[in-house]
Amino acid sequence: MKKEFRPHPNDRHNLLCYLSSMLITFFGFYGFTYLVTWLTIEKTGDPQLLGNVMAMTMLPAIGLNLVAGRVLKYYSAKQMMFITDILTGILFIGAYYALNTVSWQITCLVIVAVLNKSIGVFYKLSNKTILPDLFAPVNIQIVNGYQTQIRQLAIVSATMLVTMALLWVTPATLILTMGIAFLVSAGFDWQFRTRSNLSSDSVVTVKLDRH
Repeated sequence: MKKEFRPHPNDRHNLLCYLSSMLITFFGFYGFTYLVTWLTIEKTGDPQLLGNVMAMTMLPAIGLNLVAGRVLKYYSAKQMMFITDILTGILFIGAYYALNTVSWQITCLVIVAVLNKSIGVFYKLSNKTILPDLFAPVNIQIVNGYQTQIRQLAIVSATMLVTMALLWVTPATLILTMGIAFLVSAGFDWQFRTRSNLSSDSVVTVKLDRH
């Protein structure tokens, strides 16, 4: 029997913001990964170099997985999602200007890919951590199902969308578009209504009423 999303205070608002953020993030992440692959082969024609680039993007992420959990002790998951989306947006916008000015484009792409993957470690952990603070327990499994469907759609469709976009725009312009989209995603993150904040507001209200 298919479970239905049950209306709870703020859950529908959070669902809209959360899924919108996921759409941008997943399509941006997988789209950029494919774009790096396409540009590396296009510029060098060396599959071995592509393998080295993919390996380099993974190495920092392995170490940062050990650190990300500790960072979340000092920042809320909402703050971390907002910060990581802002950083990714700034990174991609900076990459656009770098690709239009420097001659070492592949090196620039490798640096951006490594930084993007490193930022993604913190985003992924905060994304999983925030769910109980956004949705009622009865809805978390349903939201996880939506998220899985969006990820699968992004994996299948991002490559096709990037390939089609490259017919009309340059790779640098496409990266700029992704950067702007990540800033929009940060806006959705900022609109999350977390239960911890609502609880704090309730406590403040009660104290004021007593006075």
